[in-house]
Amino acid sequence: MEIGTLIQRIRKGKSLTQQQVANAMMITRPYLAKIENNHHQISSEKLTYILDYCNVNYDEFFFMKNDFKISDKNRAYTDVIEMYMNGDFDGIQKLKEDAHKKYVDTNDIYYRHLVILCECIELKFDTEKIPDAYRIELTEYLMGINEWSYYELVLFNNFLYLFPPKTTMLLSENLVERALKYRDLRSDYEAVSMMLFNLMNISIKIKNRQKTDVFIDVAKKLYNGQNRFFEQTMIKYYTGLRMILDKKEEGIGLSRQALEVFKLLDHHDLYTFYEGRLHQLLKEME
Repeated sequence: MEIGTLIQRIRKGKSLTQQQVANAMMITRPYLAKIENNHHQISSEKLTYILDYCNVNYDEFFFMKNDFKISDKNRAYTDVIEMYMNGDFDGIQKLKEDAHKKYVDTNDIYYRHLVILCECIELKFDTEKIPDAYRIELTEYLMGINEWSYYELVLFNNFLYLFPPKTTMLLSENLVERALKYRDLRSDYEAVSMMLFNLMNISIKIKNRQKTDVFIDVAKKLYNGQNRFFEQTMIKYYTGLRMILDKKEEGIGLSRQALEVFKLLDHHDLYTFYEGRLHQLLKEME
């Protein structure tokens, strides 16, 4: 759907006249009519203003622009995960071939990363089988981005356990900076929270107390005082694991308090998974 056509659709959907919107944007009605008829391009500034005036956010706008479907790129990531869960490796192979062709045709780095993801999935993320060249390529890309967008968050999360721990800790600095700067952007919450907890797990495993403290502090700044019950429970759990490194019995007690919450809420899978991580840490410290 063309932008002007969509603007007209949004305006009419909000029961607004061209004159009302034109007045709010401080432009003439004929000028707005040309935009809606796709005879005049709209600047990003004016587009932002009109969406704000009509109380429509950018995610909604681009979803509507794509005929109420998620973008092909977002769908590709969803598809490859579903294929993996269903054991459809023929589908993954075809998706990889299509992504490679699109990368050759467009030089869009997204498709190159999709190819690598497909191959890593085919190799079941076996770090001994995955070529070192992939780790180097992904590391150089992530290190070369001065300010991460949501795409880099997702990319880092997809390959989190592919990198050596020291590289992961180094790359996490961009994640921390992004998490704090964009703390009010709700769309980041799910991706950031899971990465923070995975990073806590890695930093505790390699006994990097300083990094663990940083990740816990960032999580507290993001989720304390909010109705984010799962995240707050996870913060308590990982705070306990961190304490085990220095105050074993106190840490065990705090982590088990968090585990009891999962048990009381009948989250048996979560209880079993995180109880296993606690048991593994204690075994490593024997």
